[in-house]
Amino acid sequence: MSEPPESTVHDRWELRQEAGIRWLETPVGSGVARFTLASTDGGGRLNLATAPEGPEAATEARSSMVRAMNLEPDRFRLVRQVHGGSLRETEGLPPEGTGELLPARDPAIEADGLMTRNPDEVLMVLVADCLPVALAGEGGLALLHLGWRGLATGMLEEATTAISASEAVVGPCIGPCCYEVGIEVAEALGVELSTSGTVDLAGITTERLLAAGVDSVESAERCTACEAGTFHSFRRQGHAAGRHAALLSGS
Repeated sequence: MSEPPESTVHDRWELRQEAGIRWLETPVGSGVARFTLASTDGGGRLNLATAPEGPEAATEARSSMVRAMNLEPDRFRLVRQVHGGSLRETEGLPPEGTGELLPARDPAIEADGLMTRNPDEVLMVLVADCLPVALAGEGGLALLHLGWRGLATGMLEEATTAISASEAVVGPCIGPCCYEVGIEVAEALGVELSTSGTVDLAGITTERLLAAGVDSVESAERCTACEAGTFHSFRRQGHAAGRHAALLSGS
């Protein structure tokens, strides 16, 4: 197995690759967070979303992922992400509401955060610059897809409180080197723009998690916009961008 890249700064992060699929893996509480990479170990492209290649390609990519990670498709829980701030608990959701991993179909229920008290479930969100945030606490597990709007709504604090989160992981996302935004975004987040007109979403998230009482926050410190060979990036690629998967489960 290849060694993690030098830019992976925490010993807790491990670069895994099985059956051609590559992902970063790290513990969070009693759970495991996984973040897929955009490239396979053979140099191919791994896109877990239905766009732009279509549902058949997504089904094939997702099938390869679950085989490589030795997971069962029926354990997965997904929602239709809308760049908002809605957090949903998986308990009580109808099976069709959490979507179908295989074949790849769009879930019926809209949200940008999932939480579960069942460690056998695998929470999944798709990202390409937005923050994937995994939380673990005595109340369960939560996985968030956070853009600036979601961060501004308070979904992060809501999830932290809901599961009494004590540990968190911030996966690969667009970094302060590349996330140039307007003043309205900075104002919504309650921060100031840097001299280069950027904000640090991962840094803001870490500060808010610590302020909310989370004891340990680990960050991948990897910029999806910078690392063209490793990550998908909407900022870099526009609508041609694929999506990574962020996964969180009890094992």
